[in-house]
Amino acid sequence: MQEIEIHLNGFDDQEKLERIIEEACLAQNLRRTIKGTLQKYPGCVHWHYQKPRTSGTLEITYWPKKNRGWFPYRDGRTKSWVVDMIDVLKAEIEKQVKP
Repeated sequence: MQEIEIHLNGFDDQEKLERIIEEACLAQNLRRTIKGTLQKYPGCVHWHYQKPRTSGTLEITYWPKKNRGWFPYRDGRTKSWVVDMIDVLKAEIEKQVKP
């Protein structure tokens, strides 16, 4: 499992960050299929997004307790659109949390 960090630069408004992430995904025409949490990271918010009419899932995790956000993915099992979209979303999210 690989992880690409989202640099939050001390931004710690959980509600606003969730909105930023969801709006960035919506702007890219991604469809949310899951919003939940992961046992491994208690209190985290974990999303799954899909691109209409394609296979593959984009995952995003935000863990307020550690003020950490990241995109988990698996080498060799991740669709190319997911890798491309990670770059787009990472840039947009980081732009919006910039101090």
